[in-house]
Amino acid sequence: MQPFKEAASTSGEVPAGWAVLRTAAKFTNTSGQITLLPATALTVRYGPLGRQAVPVKDQSLPGLPAHDAGVKVAPGASYTAEIGVAVPPQGLGQRVTVTAEATQEGMAEADDLFFEGALPGNASSASGSPEPTGTAPASPGPLLPFGAWSPAGLRLSPITLGPDTGGKRTATADLTVTNDDPRPRPGLGITLRVMTGAGLTDAATVTPSLNYPDAPIAPSRSATVTVRFTLPSSAVPGPVTVEATDRGDRITFSGTLG
Repeated sequence: MQPFKEAASTSGEVPAGWAVLRTAAKFTNTSGQITLLPATALTVRYGPLGRQAVPVKDQSLPGLPAHDAGVKVAPGASYTAEIGVAVPPQGLGQRVTVTAEATQEGMAEADDLFFEGALPGNASSASGSPEPTGTAPASPGPLLPFGAWSPAGLRLSPITLGPDTGGKRTATADLTVTNDDPRPRPGLGITLRVMTGAGLTDAATVTPSLNYPDAPIAPSRSATVTVRFTLPSSAVPGPVTVEATDRGDRITFSGTLG
């Protein structure tokens, strides 16, 4: 993987105000025979919470070839793919971790490869409060407020509500998982059960995933995904409780819908 650089321009769809960056993934055939390009999935995560960059594709940034493209590489030769991503202004200058899950021809299991560096530019915070890090101390007690870390490295941000539409309101929250294992963590493996009111009325059950279900999280790194669900408007304002089941462990977050 080459270091990230600012892209001159792009015709792809990019959120307003976001920066487009480019990198190159170079594959070299070190064997003595013609081989197919490995089927590879790339994930780009930046910042302490491991937020995912948005893929960008156009004529100058075509990305990786499709898994069934059958690209052949001669012995000793190389193939280079131009990769584009977009990040918000506050992502510039942050640490970046690129995960490459590559499955070679004839192999059943994929190899997890991790490349790390820094994005170009200087970070510009959109607010006065700093973003929490994946190494923040855990909050004591069995009931965690939104935004606090569990002892196992799980965090659920405060819930943001959309407007009332037909007696329902859309809700979003950021779920962050920190991998404290020396091996890659395959996917999130977490289910969220959302309950409203003092009586803990079931309102939604969500099983979030990364850009693909078993996308690995690098050791000692975090990954964040935005969770979306729907709540009854009658529950606002009022208390809300979210139980996260993380591979058998149950962690409870609570707060108030405002």
